[in-house]
Formats: sequence, structure tokens, C-alpha cells
Amino acid sequence: MQRTVFAFILLAFISQTSSTHAPSCSDNVATQKYFAKTHAQLADYFRTIETYFISVLTVGNQRLNKVDENLEKVLQLLNRLSISQAAISTEKEAPGAGEPTNLVLTDDQEIIKPPKLVSVEEDAEIQDYESPLGNETMEAPTNQTEEEAELVLEEKQVNHNYYFSEEVNTWYAAEEFCESLNLTLASIKSEAEIRLLWDLLPHKGECYWTGGSDFGRVPGQFYWRDPDGSPGERVEQRFWGVGQPSNYDKHSSTCIVICGKKLFDFSCLDSVNYFIFAPPCCFFTDSRRSMLNKVLAKTCPRCTASGGSSSFIPRRLRATISHAADITRDAVGVEVVREPPAPRGLPLVGTTLSLLLRGSTAQLHRYADFRHKQLGPVYRESIGPVDAYFVAEPLEMRRVFQLEGKHPRNTLPEAWMLYNELYGCKRGLLFMNGEEWLHFRRIMNPIMLRDDNAFEEPCRLVAADLVSSWRQHANKQVPRLEQSLYQWSTEVLVASLVGGSKYKENVAAIRQLPGMQRLSEQVRQVFCESAKLSLLPARLARAIKLPAWSRFELAVGHAVHGASAMVLDLLPYSRGGDGMLDRMLAAGVELKDAVRIIADLILAAGDTSAVTMQWTLYLLAKNPEAQERAYKDPSLLRGVLKESMRLYPVAPFLTRILPEESRISGYRIPAMSLVLLSLFTSGRDAKSFRDPLRFWPERWSRNTAQKTGLLGVTQASGAIPFGLGARSCIGRKLAETQIFELLTQLMSEFKIELVNPKKEVDIVLKMVSVPNQPLAIRFVPRK
Repeated sequence: MQRTVFAFILLAFISQTSSTHAPSCSDNVATQKYFAKTHAQLADYFRTIETYFISVLTVGNQRLNKVDENLEKVLQLLNRLSISQAAISTEKEAPGAGEPTNLVLTDDQEIIKPPKLVSVEEDAEIQDYESPLGNETMEAPTNQTEEEAELVLEEKQVNHNYYFSEEVNTWYAAEEFCESLNLTLASIKSEAEIRLLWDLLPHKGECYWTGGSDFGRVPGQFYWRDPDGSPGERVEQRFWGVGQPSNYDKHSSTCIVICGKKLFDFSCLDSVNYFIFAPPCCFFTDSRRSMLNKVLAKTCPRCTASGGSSSFIPRRLRATISHAADITRDAVGVEVVREPPAPRGLPLVGTTLSLLLRGSTAQLHRYADFRHKQLGPVYRESIGPVDAYFVAEPLEMRRVFQLEGKHPRNTLPEAWMLYNELYGCKRGLLFMNGEEWLHFRRIMNPIMLRDDNAFEEPCRLVAADLVSSWRQHANKQVPRLEQSLYQWSTEVLVASLVGGSKYKENVAAIRQLPGMQRLSEQVRQVFCESAKLSLLPARLARAIKLPAWSRFELAVGHAVHGASAMVLDLLPYSRGGDGMLDRMLAAGVELKDAVRIIADLILAAGDTSAVTMQWTLYLLAKNPEAQERAYKDPSLLRGVLKESMRLYPVAPFLTRILPEESRISGYRIPAMSLVLLSLFTSGRDAKSFRDPLRFWPERWSRNTAQKTGLLGVTQASGAIPFGLGARSCIGRKLAETQIFELLTQLMSEFKIELVNPKKEVDIVLKMVSVPNQPLAIRFVPRK
């Protein structure tokens, strides 16, 4: 019986490898010959594999457990975020406004007090906290009841809501979190606002990030950020604490915190709490009623008339109450443990056969979507040796981020890790974990996530060259589109390394560097060969000397060596410039570390940006009316990119390991569980996105009619392609800038059209979400 089960699995593998679903990355003769092998020849390989699997049955689970250990090392992104909220007035000072009672509304609308989560020892630490105010004392809040506080706010005509975090994060991570909600860090522009805000806080010994910083300006000149993200008013001197701003710790860029009713400048890499500003009325939908904190804010008349509330906020922004609201209890208060639904599977292999019948790993996103429709937004499934929990509910996806461990741990495909182990390779940020990763990430954050438009010139120069090369193919199908975009993406990173001005001066010499023309193809081959190994354990593929392993080994060797050599060749051109390489060395990064970090940036960025651009061009060509609206209104390009990544996320799953037992949607998730966030499913959910399958860039625009929210988005958390928090995509700003620049130049000169408009293109997983066929696109000059 067991041999029969494995025979079916192996037969499915043979069918998958030799069918049209087989991974294919190049049209060279060697690849064509490999895929021309007969079924009998392929069966020879898999007979050896069958022997391996059968041996598992006889020697026990030891070897299978080893595979399981490798698979369970998954991507962990983001810092813990646990958000509470406070609503305050921004119009008048409210002297004596006291600390509000922390309340939560449950599903049946009963008001309960959450448990206190601070121990006696932690209380002592808070009391002994040394304030940056020095000898200045913090004013004790007046002890007011909730009703009294509400009256004070009513008198002050509250028209602003603020949410604040109880867990700390860097300014960059806080800003990214705000962007995911289409909000901004709060800009506090009046003394009355500062005082009332401070009085409403439950903990007076902490500091909170605001929306003020000196990014992109002369050091010492601080500005608030307006709600649309643009620079706003300059911070008035009278709001600063004594001796402030002082360029705290002598960092090049500093951000503003509020502490003790005064402002201070801290290093943006420090981890403190933060404030978020939100509109006062109906920002979130009525369906989130059970996920509210009670907000001390004036109720919106329009919402009251419709039976709603003015404070609908997602669970991600609720008070920190451990898992109290997610634990189901029986009539006598005893916790009832609920297990998530799960499909039936076979011993050892789980539901692998079901996955194979639905397209194998190349269609894992569709398979997970099918299971979500069958079992719900949270379910558990065992696919082979991997036991995982799949989550597609946006608010619970944010909850997973909150439950992540202290140090995000990134796990990559087994083949990549095995290569590093065999050859003793020390790689970049993508492969680092623990303190080593934290050290270099803190250095790279202000370089890669800077807010001073440093990437615009290099992106503009490279985009101009690509558009120029496409002019000669006007009105015809663009040849080798995929390869052109890989080359473009690689050149953008090279130009950003040396800086815009240096690249412009030396572009001819840089393009003549050894390996410059080969690098993009080498990057492409790494991902291609990695995808072919996704069906088998890498150690097995190496042990039985499969050609797929040999090609992967060769591709990675060429790519790593080529990228490292390129970094060294760029050194003479980067000196004295404003590029990433010179900034890294100036920040104290040793050359050997800079080489490995940048080499991996080249390998990672080349693939993801190129694929995202392919999907964006496809959607614009398939939707000419939306394309014309974006041409006439370039501000829609941000919505274009968001729609592209929502419908076709390059990474259709984000993965996390939860270090402690947790509750997700009321279900028990054991400690050290693997959780997969199903972005493909959540991005196409009608509960979060109106008309979800429609490409509609305007859905991400502000709802001007209601003066709140977004036109077609209920839950922006359903589309978070870059991730959030400490280990979110460090190349986000570069990726967005390079795509915006190319789209702007391309659309200003050409219309983008499909050669075969009726031919549908779909996603297939080859490490990332790529088109299942080459895109046939042409560029038609605008008259």
C-alpha cells in the first residue's frame, strides 16, 4: 500500500516534469535537449528517488525530520506591533484631561476591562525610567473618569483621532506600518495638542515617534509631514525641550519624539512607541464593530444616523490585551480550545497528492485559494513533511506580525542554504539572522529607506536608456522583453550604487566592465534553476547527481562571483559620490561586508523588480482605459503599482514562525508553528477590495465624497507585498522609484498594447510569480 502511494506521487512528478508545466527559463539548446528526454529516462531518475522515500518507511522518520527541519526555517519579517488608540482634540488645550480607562468592545458589545500586562518588576522599571528631560519633572495626570474625559473632549470639539503603539519600533518601521494603512505618523503642531495628547497617555515614562524629521534637509531644520506624505510646516522652536534639537547621538538623520509635553530629536534607528493620525469619522467599516477599542472622540453624526460608530478600527490597532478577545470560553468561563479546520491527508505525505493533481507547486497559490474557499480564512494543512497554518484574513495577518519573535529569522530555499554550506559562503542581509542581521540592517535602513529622493536620478537615467532602445521596435512586438527588464533592473542597482552624478559621468566605462552584460542573465538563471529544484530535497538532488542540481550549482557560482566582482569594479567610480556604496563605507561597513551585502541585493532585486514590471505592463496593456487615465493623471501611477502587486504579488505567500502558542481568529496555533499568509487570496477578497478582480488604480485614491477612507479598499492589509516591520523589504523605495520612473517615461511617449489581446496570461510559481508564457507586448507612439 505504501509503495503504491509513492508510486502515484512519483508518477505525478514525472508527469509534471515532462509536461508543459515543467519550469523553463531559457531557449538555449542545452535546455531544449534536457526537456526532450523520454519518460523512460526521467523514470530512471525517479526510481532512485523512490528508493529514498521507501527507505524512510524502513528506517523511521529520522531523514524525513531532517527535511522538515530545513523546511521550517521560514521568512520572519517585522517587529512586534501592538497598537492601542487615543482620540484627542487638536483645536484647544484641555488642562487637566486625565488618563482614559482602556476599554474593548467584545462581539456582543459588552464592555470589559483587559488584563494588566505589566508585572511588578516592569512597573518598577517604568518608575525608575530616566527621562530625556533631565531634571525636568513630568506632570502627573489628573485622575478622571471616562465620562469626565469624554466631556472634556466634547467641550474641545474633538475632530482628530490618534492611535498609539504600546510596543516599540524604529521610525522607519513605524512609517512603513502607517503607509500600509494609507496614513502617516502624527504631526503635532500646537502646544495645546501636545499637552492634551500627553495627558491622555496611559504611560508617562515613554516617548513616542511623531511625523517630524530632518530628512533631506539641512541638519537641525525639522519639518512636520503633511497627511499626504509631503513636507509640511517647520517645527516651531518653542515646542522643543531644553537644549533641543541636539542631533541626539550625532546621527546624520534624526526624527522627533514627544516626551513629557516637549519635543526631542532621537536617532531614527532607536526603538520607541509612536503616534498615528486618522480621520475622525467612519474610517473603517461597520463589519469591524467587534474589533474596537472605545475611543474618546466625538461621534460622527452621519455614522450615528446609520447606526454606526466613528471609531471602526482594525484589530491590528486595538489595545494590547494578550489573546483575551480571541479565546472562546464556555458558560462557566473555562477556555475552549478550537483547532482550525484541516483537509484529510495520508500518513507521511499528507495532502501532497491533492496538490499534485491541482498543478503541483507551480499552482500552490491557486491550491491555497481553493482551500480557503473550502475551509475558511484560517486552516491547517500537511503537505508532505510540512505542517502549516494558512491565513488569508487581513486583520489576522497583522496579528501574525504582532506575534512574531524578537529577532526575525529569515529562511531561504534549501538549495540556496546547501550551496552556502558546501562552499563556505558568507552572504548578505537576505541570509543573515540574529545580531549580525540586526547590526547591518540598522546601517542599511537610512541608506536604502532614505526619504530624500536620492534614487530618482539613477533610475531616471537607466529608464531613459531602456525607452530609447525600445524606440527602434515601435509598433512591433518587443523582442526579449523579460531579458530587457532583467538588464534594466540590474543597471538601476548599479547606478544607485555609484550615485546618479557619478553614473552619468562614467556610464560608458561602467557598461564596458567585465561581466556587466552577463550579470542580469546570471541572476535570471539562479531563480530559474532554483525553481526546478523546488520539487525535490536539494540534498537528495545532489546525492543522486541530478542535472538540475549541477545547473543550479553552476548558476549560483557564476552569479555570486559576477556580482561580487562587479562591486569591486565599481569602487573607483563611486568614490566621492552620493551612491549606496560610498555611503556604506562611510558608515563604517568593511569592504568585504559591503561586497557580500550588495552582491545579494543585486541577486534579489534583479528578479523581483523585473517580474513586477512585467505584470504592470501586462495590466496596463490589458486595460487601455485605465492606462489612459493614468497617462492623463500621473498621480495614479502609485495606484497602478499597488494594483499590480495586489493582483499579481511576486511573493504570493509571506511566512512566519510563531515562537509561542497563539490565537488566530480564535484558533489555537502551537508554539514554533509555520504560518503562511496567503497574499494571492487576500488580495482578491471582495471583503477587502471592491470588485476585486478589476484593475482599478483609483481604488487607492482618497474617497473625496466621504472625505475619509479609500475609494475601493476596505482593508489595505490584504495587499502588503513588501511586508512590514524590521525585516520588511529593504529595497522597497528603490523598487518603487525605478518602476515609477520607467512607467512615467514610457507612457509619456507610447501606448502599451497586447499583440494578442484575447490570449489570457496566468501566474505560475517559479520561486516567484511569473507569467506562464512570454508576454507579447508592443509600444505604439502617441500622436
